[in-house]
Amino acid sequence: MYFRRRRVARAVAHYGHLIYVSKHDHYLVLYVNQDDADEIRQKIAEMKAVNKVIDSHLQDLDPTVSDLESTGIYKKHDEDENK
Repeated sequence: MYFRRRRVARAVAHYGHLIYVSKHDHYLVLYVNQDDADEIRQKIAEMKAVNKVIDSHLQDLDPTVSDLESTGIYKKHDEDENK
């Protein structure tokens, strides 16, 4: 969630578990119950000091992937390629 004022962090803390607040980049990470996520997202998005609410993509990731290079997320760079 991105916000305009840091004071909103205290207001949204009672909706879930507040993990992290970035003072410089004006965002915070809030964990909420999956069953209540849609309702909480709407309530938070209606707040005046909130710019944008973004859902986590954690449920879309494959937990069995052990090689990030094969997924295209991470490319391995060898020292010989830079010469």
